[in-house]
Amino acid sequence: MQPEANFLTRNQKDILKARHRHERNKRLCDRIKTILLLDKGWTYEAIADALILDEDTIRRYYKTYLEGGKEALLNLNYTGKACWLNQGQLEQLKIYVKEEVPSSAKQVVNIMKNS
Repeated sequence: MQPEANFLTRNQKDILKARHRHERNKRLCDRIKTILLLDKGWTYEAIADALILDEDTIRRYYKTYLEGGKEALLNLNYTGKACWLNQGQLEQLKIYVKEEVPSSAKQVVNIMKNS
């Protein structure tokens, strides 16, 4: 079911817009835009088309916002993998990156493989 337009308060809109202006993560920006556009009365289909996402994703973002607010919407729940380098390798990597300023991740991987 499509949400009613104008479900956000002025303050909620202002907070989301301010966060959008300062956010660098595209995925989080898309989540914020989804909520702001739903508040303007856009349909799930129109938002999905504009943001090049699927309608289920738009619905999920809205559900997440309804259930947990801004905090839940802006939580990506991503946890990185465990580090495969030992402490000595990490120190060596820090020195290398500081001195050489590598131009690609591949270059760093190759250096670490050869050390």
